[in-house]
Amino acid sequence: MTTGWQSPGRNVYVQDLISTEYAGENKKSVFSLLNYLFPEKGVMAVHCSANHAKDDPEDAAVFFGLSGTGKTTLSADPDLAGR
Repeated sequence: MTTGWQSPGRNVYVQDLISTEYAGENKKSVFSLLNYLFPEKGVMAVHCSANHAKDDPEDAAVFFGLSGTGKTTLSADPDLAGR
């Protein structure tokens, strides 16, 4: 179970993770906080991975997806780099 609390009138945020064996709860709570704080600064938090072509760092690919869908696997595969 995840609970969140914001102190009224203050920039204090508390996130409690209770009775969970799923490590992704930590990540999800951080994304919840970032999705609350960042939009007012013009920034969007996303769950993704990225890589770039071997010889051209401006030729990039970004992989968006849910947990466990292979984003890191795709971005780290040397056989796919530069395609």
